[in-house]
Amino acid sequence: MVLIFLITVVLIGLAIMIAEMFIGYLGRADTVASFEKLAPKHKEFWKYYGFQSRAGLFIMIFYSVVIGWIKGRV
Repeated sequence: MVLIFLITVVLIGLAIMIAEMFIGYLGRADTVASFEKLAPKHKEFWKYYGFQSRAGLFIMIFYSVVIGWIKGRV
């Protein structure tokens, strides 16, 4: 069961990574500007996406610090 889960995660992650790289290649800009170039009708929507991607980055940074605190106490 775990093997099926890992294979699924790798395949989905690989597909998303290739899509993100292709969007970056076509847009020739940062994340938000690339999406705005490729979808000009929905420019306002992609500004929110930029905020969400940065929020996810900050959450990951925060949790890595918390894990460091926990490891330091053990």
